[in-house]
Amino acid sequence: MSPHVRRPRTKILHINNIANVARTLAAAQTALGHDAKVLVRWGSEWPGDLQLPTRGDPVTWNIAILRRWRALADADVVHIHGGIWRSQIAYGVLRRILRDTVFVVHLHGTDARTGRGLHHMNWANVVLVSTPDLARLVPSARYIPNPVAFQERTQPPTVSGVAIFGHFPTHRELKGTAIIEKAFRTLAGSTNVAVSRGQGIEKLMTDQAELWIVEGVMHDRALELMQQCDVVVDSITQHGAHGIVSIEGMASGKVVVCSYDPPLLPGVPVVRASEDDLAAVFRETGGGRTLTSSRESTRPQMRNGFGCRRRG
Repeated sequence: MSPHVRRPRTKILHINNIANVARTLAAAQTALGHDAKVLVRWGSEWPGDLQLPTRGDPVTWNIAILRRWRALADADVVHIHGGIWRSQIAYGVLRRILRDTVFVVHLHGTDARTGRGLHHMNWANVVLVSTPDLARLVPSARYIPNPVAFQERTQPPTVSGVAIFGHFPTHRELKGTAIIEKAFRTLAGSTNVAVSRGQGIEKLMTDQAELWIVEGVMHDRALELMQQCDVVVDSITQHGAHGIVSIEGMASGKVVVCSYDPPLLPGVPVVRASEDDLAAVFRETGGGRTLTSSRESTRPQMRNGFGCRRRG
């Protein structure tokens, strides 16, 4: 194609914005010259360009989608995040009408693992999964890692003389938050653990290390707090895959800890941990050492622990 010939612009409508994935994709697609918008329901945790007037119950949801038919009809691609629920029959109605529109179903985790979003898969032209373990549930799906926006420069953590571990759960039970907190307390041993709670952040603190549990804050604020951490602890579960928090941590230049399955993610630069050895992993990545007053002096120790863990 001649460099002077413009490629046709694709109109893309993302429905639902789980963990801001849709917004990140839409921004990248717009930068490539496409027309990408995000449709979210009222009260969505993550922002969108268009709103769906429903709180999520089946009746008002189906009515709201049908009322938004023009937005779907105007799109070349309808990209549905979170799968299709059994009750979401409006998609089937519009699928029969919009025969030239490509329907993409994108599964992100719980939607597939619980089976909630695995209904009516025959309505999709393409099925995507955000983590490779989900391909076991949907063998025909294509694995596409979650996108994150790379920062041009990453800021070093503030100097405090202690190692800071950051955990950013969207759902404590699903991310293994209790396991992570228990491992941190095991690391502390007989040392007193002080706890402070602020808006969107809970801190467990000893003289040598801190565990920050960040939840219920805007995404930009979560990333600001992540920049102040030395180690990002994603999830400790049985699923065998890392989440978007791991990707954001790696993009921010942090040591990342997660319970991923190596055969699913060969070569990924993440420190692997389980419930049984998480306290030891904390110690190896800097939490159990006698740290000096300078944060810079802790970094070689943390990197050494990270390197040993990767080779193991």
